[in-house]
Amino acid sequence: MLPGRGETRRPFNVASGPPLADHAIVRAARAVLALLSGRITLADLSRILRSPFVAGGVSRAPQRAMFDVWLREQGIVELDVGQLSRYVASFAGSRGAHPADVALDGSFERTRAVLPAAGTRCSLDVWATAMSRCLQAFGWPGERRLTVVEQATVAAFQAAVARFASLELVQSPLDARGALRLLTALLAREPFQVERPEAPVQVLDLPDACGVGFDALWITGLDDERWPAPADPNPFIPLEWQRTHALPGATPEIELERARRTTRRLLGSSPVVLVSHGVRDGDRSRGPSPLVRSLERCELRELALADAPDHGFAPSTVSPLETLRDNRAPPLAPAEATRGGTRVLKLQAACPFRAYGELRLHATSLATASSALDARVRGVLMHGALESTWRRLGSSAALHALDEAGVEGVVAQAVEDAVVAVEREHVLALPPRRRAVESARLARTLRAWLAVERERAAFDVQALEAQSTVRLGAMSLGTRADRIDRLADGTLVIIDYKSGAGERRAPGAWSGARPDEPQLPLYALAETKPLAGLFIAHVRPGRPGFSGVARAAGIVPDVGGDAEGAGTMPRVNELRARWREALERLAADYAGGDARVDPKHGWQTCRRCELALLCRVAERAALAEAGDV
Repeated sequence: MLPGRGETRRPFNVASGPPLADHAIVRAARAVLALLSGRITLADLSRILRSPFVAGGVSRAPQRAMFDVWLREQGIVELDVGQLSRYVASFAGSRGAHPADVALDGSFERTRAVLPAAGTRCSLDVWATAMSRCLQAFGWPGERRLTVVEQATVAAFQAAVARFASLELVQSPLDARGALRLLTALLAREPFQVERPEAPVQVLDLPDACGVGFDALWITGLDDERWPAPADPNPFIPLEWQRTHALPGATPEIELERARRTTRRLLGSSPVVLVSHGVRDGDRSRGPSPLVRSLERCELRELALADAPDHGFAPSTVSPLETLRDNRAPPLAPAEATRGGTRVLKLQAACPFRAYGELRLHATSLATASSALDARVRGVLMHGALESTWRRLGSSAALHALDEAGVEGVVAQAVEDAVVAVEREHVLALPPRRRAVESARLARTLRAWLAVERERAAFDVQALEAQSTVRLGAMSLGTRADRIDRLADGTLVIIDYKSGAGERRAPGAWSGARPDEPQLPLYALAETKPLAGLFIAHVRPGRPGFSGVARAAGIVPDVGGDAEGAGTMPRVNELRARWREALERLAADYAGGDARVDPKHGWQTCRRCELALLCRVAERAALAEAGDV
């Protein structure tokens, strides 16, 4: 049943198939037809890009897959059909490619030319013609040769569109969205199953089984709650009229008599008849239907299996299971580039397998588009606003010189700079309402943070987004410190911004052989000048503040001296030596191929990991609980 395996003769046939709307080739057509409304969701556009049932769906598949990934990274939820060529050009520019490599924008342009004007209400025959032209512009059903099943599905879909067009006699004109809803409802109500060669086992619905003779028959589901079926009168027909004319479902008596007739027919349709029923439904017990209680009862173990050919389903031999403990990946080659920078160490400390899976296997999930900005984009906004603020101010003296109006002006400009930068980077213009909400949230957080910065000892900002390279054993890792300040005595303070509510605090986040936040220790190794402090700046609503280690109290609020959770750094060289030892060990483990499934904080570490299906840590935990490992 896997794609590409071709037609296989099966020993069974299921008479009722899924709705026509659920067949893959029809889902592709529905995604293309979504263009009729002039806008398309990312889900439908992604289905078009990944579908083999459109022109170029096979030959252009790699380029279109990368375009799909790029669109998700931009945070796009829905786009106007007329904007697609701009997105294709931006994607091609970011990859140094040509828009023709995606080979889709021409299809969209041809589609726009044959569609009715936006908002137009048309009769269904006009919409049916537009649908056919739209599918033709995209080359549906694709460039490869269709299987027999796919050809039959295409014919059934085209017949359904023709029936859709015939409804114009009873349906008033509709706009594009209304026409699409009507077609979708029509396809969803129409079951479709390709006729297959005769099979010895037929799985039938009750109406299809009545009146048919069988060599053997197994009737399932005859329990005392479902058979006879409960009365279900039609709510749109007068009940008295239903009773007078004995309509199905009108009364319990009618349903009982109908069930008796059906049961007699089925029990007489084969020389061998088995009847079964469920014995439990949740907490409820179920017994056999009263219509079959007179039958002889037997247990499952009394039923002998037929001596029939296996039709290729059963294995001819049973192979013994082997156990393989594969905890090591191939070591990094000398010329192999190290991706990820400080993230290499953070992931290796969290779980070696996660570092291997994400950074070397590239096993990461696709970005999920959302109408709201995700935590990553909000973090980028916060970092951008802080960088813009300190590029303007440059020192604590400039901050203290501002009155309330001056602070508001700096904050407003920093927020605008950050939002514009994110919109430019993501090729995405935020809707006005969402832009206003995010800007207000960012401004509140930034004002609260500047109040914390006012309480610091005097400083000048020496560098923002300071880049450097640190050598750890055989690996070279790039670093980018958010901010480096210079104090009055010439010593330096390194600051790393964190905007998440669940971020761990320092110095606990830097301790041990597997530090949770190795960035700042690595930044300290990259800096050769004397350090007065290393701090995580927790820039978040409600609880802004610093955590870290300081040479003395007063450098930043609540760090140093006797403050709760404070750390001191009288022996900077000793700390650096300790950090270098831990980070070099992590780097050596990563380079040597250490890929153990070993989450540092158990399920708390796994909660944010996307590799659960690959490492199967949950399955391993279940086996361990059962005592099997």
